[in-house]
Amino acid sequence: MLPRNDPCCKTCALPLVNTRNSLLCGDCIGRKQRFSSAIVPFLYRPPVDYMVKRLKFSGDLKFASITGQLVARAARLRSLPEALIAVPLHPNRLAGRGFNQAELLARELSASLSLPLLDNAVMRVKDQPAQTQLNAAQREENLVGAFRAQIRVPGQHVGIVDDVVTTGATARAVAAQLRRAGASQITLLAIARTP
Repeated sequence: MLPRNDPCCKTCALPLVNTRNSLLCGDCIGRKQRFSSAIVPFLYRPPVDYMVKRLKFSGDLKFASITGQLVARAARLRSLPEALIAVPLHPNRLAGRGFNQAELLARELSASLSLPLLDNAVMRVKDQPAQTQLNAAQREENLVGAFRAQIRVPGQHVGIVDDVVTTGATARAVAAQLRRAGASQITLLAIARTP
């Protein structure tokens, strides 16, 4: 059985203990998020963590299809964006890895949901250290100036696609650029959320 991320904050997908008082976590109640909603159906626990690691670090591309179908199933129950944008890798990281797992997931979602994928809509312009060993504040600081929107999306509802959401710092940094580019609504779509 896959570990469902339910109940969770409707804005950032943080797992919630109960939803009696609110559908939002404390952070989202206390501050305005750059994205409007999140579709992150699973927790980053076995076996979902295994699938993500196989895709991301071993290049086992079948997991892009499997996880993409699972996220698409969850997305069909919600208000869909008009277009999708994958969280980009810096060209140096892309050259080293050979693929962008968020882009592979976005391509699967694009096909499954019949939504356009806006290639190169946002570029990663800063080659910063990996986020994995950083705390929440360091992650935010690490991403200052990391992304730049390459297109305008005035009044559009755009979906940001990533593999895993930990603190939401990456999604917020990409969303900030899309807001500056004119997006009216932003939905975060990912496979899993860390508790």
